[in-house]
Amino acid sequence: MKRIFYLSLVFICLLISGCGINSSHYPNTNGNTNVVIKDGNFRYLKKVTGECTQSYVFGIGGLSKRSLTDNAIQNMYDNANLQDGQVIINITTTVTSQIYFPIVYTKRHATAYGMVIEFAGDEGTLGYDEGYKQWEKKHRANAERVSAEPATDATGDNAAADEGGQTAKEMTYPTSDKFTFTVADGRKVVFAPGNLCYNVSEHTWMFASEQYDALGTENSLTDVMDLFCWGTGDRPTAFTNFSTDFTDFEEWGRNYIVNGGKKQWRTLTSNEWYYLLNKRDDAKSRFTLATVNGVAGMLILPDNLRLPQKNRYVAGKNGTKASDNKYNTTQWKKMEEKGCVFLPMTGFSDGEVVSKAETVGYYWSASSGSAFSFGKDYLYPRSTTPTNRGCAVRLVREAQ
Repeated sequence: MKRIFYLSLVFICLLISGCGINSSHYPNTNGNTNVVIKDGNFRYLKKVTGECTQSYVFGIGGLSKRSLTDNAIQNMYDNANLQDGQVIINITTTVTSQIYFPIVYTKRHATAYGMVIEFAGDEGTLGYDEGYKQWEKKHRANAERVSAEPATDATGDNAAADEGGQTAKEMTYPTSDKFTFTVADGRKVVFAPGNLCYNVSEHTWMFASEQYDALGTENSLTDVMDLFCWGTGDRPTAFTNFSTDFTDFEEWGRNYIVNGGKKQWRTLTSNEWYYLLNKRDDAKSRFTLATVNGVAGMLILPDNLRLPQKNRYVAGKNGTKASDNKYNTTQWKKMEEKGCVFLPMTGFSDGEVVSKAETVGYYWSASSGSAFSFGKDYLYPRSTTPTNRGCAVRLVREAQ
C-alpha cells in the first residue's frame, strides 16, 4: 500500500507542477540538398532557422514527425526571405518531445537549421536570376531548334504522333492573356496548357493533351516521356547517376512544340515560383491541393479570379487534402474556363525508376538544382533537388 501511495503522490506532483519528460532526436541532414558550389561563385550570408510545434493526447492528433519537420523547414524558408540568387544549404532538423502527465499529453517541437548563400551567377557578379536573364538574351536570338520539324497532315495542321498512333490534341486550355499570374514585381506570365512531353522515336516535343495528364511509371514503358533531368532542352533522354553531368541549362521552351502555338515558352526561375506562391496579392488563398479526374495535384488560381460559391474551392492550409477539392472532367472544364492551372503529382525518376507517382510533384525551375515540389502535406517553392533527377516541366510565356 505504501508503494502505491508514493507512486500516486509522484503522479500528483507531476500533474500539479506541469513537469515533463523530454526526449530529443538529433540533427538529421536533409538528403535533398544538392547545390553545385564552386570556388568563388558564392558567398556566405547568414544562418536561418524555422520552427513548428504540435500537441498530442494519447499520441493522437497533430502532424506526423515527417510533416512536423517539413513545416519547420518551410517556416525556415519563409523566415529567410530569399532574394535573387540565394539558396539555403546544409539543412538539418531536430525534434524534441516533452511528455506531460505521463502517456497522456505530449508536445513535439521541430527546429530546422540552414545556411543562406548567394551565388555570383554566370556573369561573375550578377544575382542568379539576373545571370539567367542575360544568358537568355545572349542565346535566344540565334538559338537553333533542336527537335524535328513538325509533321504535317493532309489538312496542313501540325500534329505529333504518340506511341498508339494518335496525335497531340490542339489546345483546349485558354491561354489568353486574360488569365495571368504575377511572378515578380511588374512581371506576369501565362501557363502552358499542360506538362511538357517528348516523343522519343519522333524526336518531337508536345504539351500534354490535358492539364491533369501525367505518365508517372509509364515513363519507362512507353515511347513518350514527361520527366526530365535539369536543363535538358537539348538532350531530353539523358540520364546519369551524377548531378555534375547537368550543370549547363538548356531551355526546353526554345524547342518547337507542336501544339504550343507560335508563342515563345520558358521555364520559371526558383524566385518566380516563390513569388507566385508567397508574394503576389492574396497569394496564400490562390493555391490548394485538388483532385481532377481522379488525379491528385496542385491547383493555382490566376491573379484576379473570384470564384462564385457554386465552384467548390477550399484554399490551401495545414490539413487541406487533395480530396477537399474534387472535380470531374465537366467541373474541371468550368474551372479551366476561368484560367485555373493544375499541376498533377507526377512523382520523380532516377534513371528508369519512377518513384512516388501520384503522391508528390516535382517541377523544375530554371535555377540549378531547384524545383517546386509538393506532396499531400507539404509545399516547397524552392526545393533543392539533384539535377540528375527526372522532374516534370510546366512552361510559361510572358503575358502580352
